[in-house]
Amino acid sequence: MCYWAGLASKESVNATVMSTKDQSRFDFISTVSPINVRRVFVLKLLLGSFGLFFMLLLSLRLAMQKELEWSMTTNNEASNKAGGKSAEQLEKGHQQVVAFLNKLEHPLKPEIEEVRNIILSANTALNEHIKWNAPSFQFQHEDRFTFNLQGKGFFRIIFHSGAKVKDNAVKRQSFNDATELLEWVADDRAFVKFTDMEDVQAKKDKLVEVISRWLDHSST
Repeated sequence: MCYWAGLASKESVNATVMSTKDQSRFDFISTVSPINVRRVFVLKLLLGSFGLFFMLLLSLRLAMQKELEWSMTTNNEASNKAGGKSAEQLEKGHQQVVAFLNKLEHPLKPEIEEVRNIILSANTALNEHIKWNAPSFQFQHEDRFTFNLQGKGFFRIIFHSGAKVKDNAVKRQSFNDATELLEWVADDRAFVKFTDMEDVQAKKDKLVEVISRWLDHSST
C-alpha cells in the first residue's frame, strides 16, 4: 500500500513539474514569439531583397561583359576589313622577323639588329614583318622602312611611302632633310646606308629624327 501511495505521489509531482514547465514555455512563447516572428519576417525580407539585388547586379555585369565582347569583336572585324591588323597578325609579323634574324648569316648582323632596335624605338606605332626577303616596318598599315641587305660591306634602309599611298607620299622637293642622311633614288624614295657599328652609333640620333619626320610628312 505504501509503495503504491509513494508511486502515486511521485507521478503527481512529475505531472506538477511538467505542467509548470509547459506553462512557462507557453508564457514565454506568448510574450516573445510575436517579436521573433516580426524579426524573422524582416530578416527574410532583407535577405530576399539583398539576394534579388545581387542577382540583378550579376545579370547586369554579365550583360555588360557580353556587350563589351561583342563591341571588341565588331571593332576588330571592322579594322580587319579596313586593312588593319589584329594582335595575332602583329605578333606573327614580329615572329617572322625574329626567325629571319636567327637564321641570318651576314657579316653585319649585329649592326642590322641594332638598326632594327633603333627603328622600332623611333615610333611605337611601327610594326614589323618580312618584305622583299628582309625586315620591313609598317606605319598605318603601309610599309615605310625596309632593309636592303644585298650590299657588300654595307646595308641600307629604304625609305618609301608604301605601295598604296599616293596623295600623301613623301616628295623629295617638299621634304626638308635636316639630318642629311637620306640619299634619294627617286622623287618618293630614299635610303640610309650603314657600314659598321661605329657608323650605326654615329647616325643613331639622326636616324630617329629622320624617321619621325618621314612619318609625319607621309601622314599629313
